[in-house]
Amino acid sequence: MNSTDIAAQVGNWLRDGMLSGNPLAILAAAVLVPLGAIFGSTTL
Repeated sequence: MNSTDIAAQVGNWLRDGMLSGNPLAILAAAVLVPLGAIFGSTTL
């Protein structure tokens, strides 16, 4: 399982969680999205 598979799994979980109003998923997205943007921009 490579990193893109893991990212896809996490993305699916976050999307499903936000659609169902899961506060943990919303909190995780609030933390992970800015981090992902930072790491994504630095690794490219």
